[in-house]
Formats: sequence, C-alpha cells, structure tokens
Amino acid sequence: MYNRGALGGLMQRFAIGLLGIALAACGPPTPAGGSSSSRTRCETNEDCRSDFICSNARCVRGARPVVDAGPASTDGGAMADASINPVTDAGDQMCGNGMRDEGEDCDDGNTSNSDACLNTCVMAQCGDGFVREGVEQCDDGNTMNGDGCSSLCAVEDQGPLCGNGRVEDGEECDDGNRVAGDGCDERCQTEEQGTPDHGDTPEEAMRITVPARVSAALESPTDRDFFRFFATQTGVYMIETTGQTDTVCAVLFSGNPLASDDDSGVSNNCAIQRRLDAGRTYHIRVSGSGGATGAYELQVNR
Repeated sequence: MYNRGALGGLMQRFAIGLLGIALAACGPPTPAGGSSSSRTRCETNEDCRSDFICSNARCVRGARPVVDAGPASTDGGAMADASINPVTDAGDQMCGNGMRDEGEDCDDGNTSNSDACLNTCVMAQCGDGFVREGVEQCDDGNTMNGDGCSSLCAVEDQGPLCGNGRVEDGEECDDGNRVAGDGCDERCQTEEQGTPDHGDTPEEAMRITVPARVSAALESPTDRDFFRFFATQTGVYMIETTGQTDTVCAVLFSGNPLASDDDSGVSNNCAIQRRLDAGRTYHIRVSGSGGATGAYELQVNR
C-alpha cells in the first residue's frame, strides 16, 4: 500500500512544477529587438524593436513618427561688428582740407580763387570779383551791364558810348554818366564851368581808363572825389596826385579799402603802389588832408 504522506508530498511537488511552467510562459516581455517583438508587451515605442511600434500595449510592426529636434543651435555668442558706429574722426573742420564740412558749399582742397570753389569754400559765380579761369573773361564784382564787364562776366565792346567813362571817337569828355552840369554834358561834350566834380559817392564815381590823367578839385573840407576803373591786366598800379593841395587817397574794392596814403607823393600829395587783379573794378577816393581844399591832378598808371 502506498503511504499517504509520501503520495501527498509527490502531488505537491508536481503542482509546484506546473505552476513554475505557467509562470515561465507568462513571464516578463521579450527585450526590444527580440524575435518575438510582435507578441511583446510594451508601454512605449522604446520597449519595441526599431521597426515596431507600441500599439494596445503590444509591439506590432510599423514605422515610428519622425521627431523634429528643432533648429540646430548656431549661436556662437555675441560678435562685435566693426562696421557699426565706425570711428570717423576727420579732425578739425577747415576750408581747404578737401572735405565738405558743415556750412561749406564746396571744398576742393586748395585756396585758389580762380576755380569753381573759392578759398572761402563758396561756389564761384559771376559777380563775386574773381575771374574763373576758362569760364569768365572778367569779373568786376557786380552783374551790371555797360561797365566793361557784362552780367555774364564777358568783356563788353560796345564802341563809342557816352557815359562809359572812356573818351572815345566824337567825345570831348566822358565822366561816367550822362548828366549835364558837371563839366561833361549828356553828349559827352565839355561844359565851360570850371573844374568839374567827379562824384561824391562810389555810385557816382567817374569812370576812367588806365593810363589816366584827370584834373579835379576839392571844393570844401568835407568834399570827396570818387573815380573807378576796370583792371584789364594783373600787376602793380601806381595811383598818385600832383599839385599844391595836401591830399589823402585810397583804393577800394567792393567798398572795402585795400590801401590808403597821405604824404608819400611829392609836396604832401598821396601816392599808392598796389598789385591789383585783372577782371575787377576798383574805386579811388581822394580827400583833403585835415580838410584841405584846392585843385589837384589824379594820375593812374601801370
């Protein structure tokens, strides 16, 4: 007869063995990439082979979605751009430095007054008193016609014309105007009135042509005589008076005195030697030293 105790122990060990086999069949999932991926339990795609996805807690064959990792980082840090706010220290502003600074019309890098940009960094133009080479024939500091240099800065050749300050064919005199009663009438014929007045202001100045020799007189202590001439050549001009009257003379351009003298001439007469530029109209002013009055003769030569 069998021993019941032994039989019971045998049955218990057999039951334990069957339980072990069942547990082995339902054990943990096969590792990702294993041959049984289609039957492997999973929670995410990472629990399956690379050609499987996790669906309904099991690995099944399928393509995984492409994950966008975002743009690659190319920021290498802040870089200093040398083109931003460059240093442009041009030094002190100065006419003639070749750079057009604030307030300048032009700057050609030189101090010539005979080109398109004057030495004051202002654009040259007809009437500025400077002859522009190759462009102007003359420039007498104004834009008036009939004074030898036209409003276009061209030398005028009008033939005999009473009132132009030049004694020409058919004229006995020409005092620069066509007004009667001043010694030279409106037809440029001499009037018998003694020594004529030659204009008390630059606007009334008598026009003369160099070389010139003009008789005049100072009628009162405050009398002043004005003369004007157009310089056709650049060079040294001699301006002087002769006679017994103590005179003071001055040379002006555009209303500004260039030179003056009292007693450098003979017997208290004035005398000036001055280099003048061609293409300009200059004025001469004669007055009495200390209010002196009397006759004198003005001479202008080169």
